[in-house]
Amino acid sequence: MHGIVIADGEGRPLRPAILWLDQRSKEELARINRELDFDKMGEIFCNRAFTGFAFPSLLWVKEHEPEILLKARALLMPKDYIRFKMTGKLASDVTDASATALFHTPGRDWAFDIIERFGLPRDIFPVCGESMEIAGEVTESCEKECGLKAGIPVIYGSGDQMAQSIGNGVFREGEVISNIGTGGQISTYIKEPKYDRQLRTHTFCHGLDRAYTIFGATLCSGMSLNWLKNKILGVDDFDSMTEMAGEIQPGSGGLYSFPISPAKGRPT
Repeated sequence: MHGIVIADGEGRPLRPAILWLDQRSKEELARINRELDFDKMGEIFCNRAFTGFAFPSLLWVKEHEPEILLKARALLMPKDYIRFKMTGKLASDVTDASATALFHTPGRDWAFDIIERFGLPRDIFPVCGESMEIAGEVTESCEKECGLKAGIPVIYGSGDQMAQSIGNGVFREGEVISNIGTGGQISTYIKEPKYDRQLRTHTFCHGLDRAYTIFGATLCSGMSLNWLKNKILGVDDFDSMTEMAGEIQPGSGGLYSFPISPAKGRPT
């Protein structure tokens, strides 16, 4: 999610992808925050933008590599590029698109007024389908390259967080999941596009039933847990940590962890 592949009309990438954990767009993010207040972001995006999201990343490309946007014909998320290689069709889906901070999340379509206001080319934003809709079929060239039979239907697919919530059984209201990997998320499924008015959490389109997902996220989750296991608790495995966590009350007595940036010596 959040990453961008900028392609020409033939689907060829014009530069290396910029992924979700990329921090290069801090100045562009500051511009977004100056020109859009939280009320406007909430009304349109149901989210605030962060570095690594497509919106500030695209503004960075516009500022530093303007020739790329002049040649661009399609903005894809990483999984969209893979689907293009399978079907030959340039498109995205509503879950990934809603995580760009350039999407009208309640309306499930691109926020073209914001796109044009910030001088981004309107025509690079592709058609968006619902995750379970059929986007195309496996082409003969894909069959030759990877062995999948030509003609197999290919759906639009979804962002990883929506996919993991389906895989983990959280696709009805009232259930919550904690997902810990490179980043970490605590998420739930909701029917309506509700969002935190202070934009401390994310609300994105879900992959099922035109619903939504709301979650809080951190960029450094697995490594933080590994640090806790090795440097603080001195245990050999995560099962031991789980057992220890089960012995205390929720909230850990008010104890918080703030990962420190070695480069700057302050909380990230």
